[in-house]
Amino acid sequence: MFKNLRNIILDQTENIINKTNLSKKSVGILLRSFHFAISIVVAILLFIGSNTVFKLAILFNIVVFIMFFIFDGCILSVLENKFTDDDFTVIDPFLEIANIATTNENRKKYSLYSSIVGFIFTFALYYFRFHWRTEDTQRGHPVNPV
Repeated sequence: MFKNLRNIILDQTENIINKTNLSKKSVGILLRSFHFAISIVVAILLFIGSNTVFKLAILFNIVVFIMFFIFDGCILSVLENKFTDDDFTVIDPFLEIANIATTNENRKKYSLYSSIVGFIFTFALYYFRFHWRTEDTQRGHPVNPV
């Protein structure tokens, strides 16, 4: 059921991109650059963003995580691979560093692991950024004692 939806989304997106008159190579490089950069941008937002921005970043991550499961992998990686004619994914360098074979099974498994670690880190960061200091001041402790 979701595979058909994934294919429809991919086909429609590919048709829209093809109307831009960009070469396949340029589109592939732009998509891959965006794919690498989005996690960095979200991480920066988590560290410096307001409480609202932080919550929006969490919502974005949850939507991406759900889509990963619904579509049996990263839909952006599939789109990238259509334009780059390769099977590289953003998790591949990490698998290579860890000397783990870059199979689709390992890509999905370690993407899941990294997402779980990312969620744990995100919720811990949320607590420390927006609740930990508040609790200290409510107990009568100064936030930044000198």
